Amino acid sequence: MASRLAEILPELVLDIEGALVRIGRGAVADQLGEAALERWTFDEFSETTYLELQPGARLDDVGETISLHDEIGVNLDLDARGRVIGMAVVGYEEFLARLPEASATPDLGGK
Repeated sequence: MASRLAEILPELVLDIEGALVRIGRGAVADQLGEAALERWTFDEFSETTYLELQPGARLDDVGETISLHDEIGVNLDLDARGRVIGMAVVGYEEFLARLPEASATPDLGGK
């Protein structure tokens, strides 16, 4: 069973929730507390970690991307129903170093 993202990376989740509330996307922020980390990948070229939060979600499932990149280095992918399905994270290396300890499966080949 996948672990909750808020348990693995609480600092990241709090930063994202705060940024979402500031831009009026509180309903999206509310989803993060229960989001489960299904899998993660790391792209060495862009130094970006992608966190998959819905099992089986694909890039063509993305209906909207909320860019928080300039503020905190995160882009959130939502499906057509507005559910968070994944996120690209640049930075947060100190916190992302915890990922190998999580039950998610790393894929160092990139996304």
